[in-house]
Amino acid sequence: VGKKTVFSSIDRSHPISGLQNKLLAFLAFLDDQPRSRNNVCLIQYVTPQDCAICGCKSDCKHGFLTRFLNETKNLVEKINAKYPDSVFYIEQNLTKL
Repeated sequence: VGKKTVFSSIDRSHPISGLQNKLLAFLAFLDDQPRSRNNVCLIQYVTPQDCAICGCKSDCKHGFLTRFLNETKNLVEKINAKYPDSVFYIEQNLTKL
């Protein structure tokens, strides 16, 4: 009763990290495997990344990182709206723990 398979991952908050592709693949898995929908979840840690364009931190002046993070959060919300509590998204600097 209540057993779940937990997938977990740590990725940098950068467009070439593959983070959004991973989320899309997880959504496709949930779409294609109805028997697994209530038995799996993804815990996704996202660590800060300096902007590849100007080197600034998360408050990037031209919006490069902000746009990527907003798109990623929207994708997580889309997945969780369709399959509640499937993705747990955590933005945290893991080097300072």
